[in-house]
Amino acid sequence: LILLPLFLYRGFVRDKYRLGLRQRLAMYPRDLLDKISGKPLIWIQAVSVGEVLAARPLISEIRERFREHQLLVSTTTLTGHRICLEKVARDEDIVIFFPLDFFWTVRRALRIFKPSMIALVETEIWPNFICAADSRGIPVVLLNGRISDHSFKGYMRFRSFVKRAVGSFAWLGMQTEKDAERIIAIGADPAKVSVTPSLKYEGALELADRYYDKAAIRSELRLPGNARLLTAGSTHNGEEEALTEVYLKLKQEFPRLGLLLAPRHPQRVPRIEAYLQSRNIDYVLRSRLLDENAPSAPVIVLDTLGELVKYYSISTVVFIGKSMFERGGQNPIEPAAFSKPVIFGPYMDNFREVAELLVEKKGACVVRGPEELAKEVRRLLLDPEGAKKMGARARKAVISKKGAVERTIKFTNRLLTPKK
Repeated sequence: LILLPLFLYRGFVRDKYRLGLRQRLAMYPRDLLDKISGKPLIWIQAVSVGEVLAARPLISEIRERFREHQLLVSTTTLTGHRICLEKVARDEDIVIFFPLDFFWTVRRALRIFKPSMIALVETEIWPNFICAADSRGIPVVLLNGRISDHSFKGYMRFRSFVKRAVGSFAWLGMQTEKDAERIIAIGADPAKVSVTPSLKYEGALELADRYYDKAAIRSELRLPGNARLLTAGSTHNGEEEALTEVYLKLKQEFPRLGLLLAPRHPQRVPRIEAYLQSRNIDYVLRSRLLDENAPSAPVIVLDTLGELVKYYSISTVVFIGKSMFERGGQNPIEPAAFSKPVIFGPYMDNFREVAELLVEKKGACVVRGPEELAKEVRRLLLDPEGAKKMGARARKAVISKKGAVERTIKFTNRLLTPKK
């Protein structure tokens, strides 16, 4: 009730929640309901694109190991829903928007789909949903669990409200010992908590090990064969300007250098365009390059969805956004899995474990401002062999963290096997 006004504002002003609103209220179209096969159902909830892609190897393994079950995958965001339909789900799978955490919506959704097990990817603590499932005897597991400093303070402030839900999990796979300690402090049963590597390691390796026609990908961006590419992935406010200034400085020494700006939120593209225009910088939107007659430009702004991963495959150096100006960082695992040298700022709190791992294994480096960024990119451009070795170390670090899928399958099997 307290949050309802905020939801209504977001729901009717922003597409993020308005689209799929009926499903969020557990009202499903007939064609979707007709897909319910009657088989035992495993429900996987993955919030957005990152969680959907991280869960892909697990989803594939579940299909292989539990063929007598049907899969339901739910997402919270519109982009996550779209990527799930395009890249993860099969025709026989059910894909929905996750229900709002009101007791009447979650009860209706559970009554309709009758899942045998529910897996929440990353720290998804929805009290009504979890408790409603628990009251029906449906085991709920948490995968890829992590709790940031900020989130931990919030959960502890409302511990009395979430304690029952956290204590209702059948199993919690947390990414680090610290995450495990925090979830126990919030209310989880220590006997049900395990430390399990992030699913994102195997998800990234699965993506990186696919075949990529690099010549065709370079052609998409109109990059000459000898051009090198500095990619800035998942950038936030202020970082595009900093990266552009670094690029302009390096361009004088490396005239064949290109820059790919990939903002975390595509709705910020007009603002980025306004900045580039104010600096008289020659740029092009990726969407415009879909027209074969569109002119190329050395600076490319990625305004399409689901393409950043393939552009990592042709990048020379990758900068990870949301890390330069104290915002928590974005996921550096994907470019590392592609054997790319990774650079990020000092604020990687949301991905602390992987950031520390990559730095420790010398597959990534930390920069504390645009000047250090320019220096590190220049060093890597001057030493291609050193950059290649740094990328190889990054991938090796990612490979060392495999194992989450197998451990999750083990616990899934235990939960789905009837007790004698």
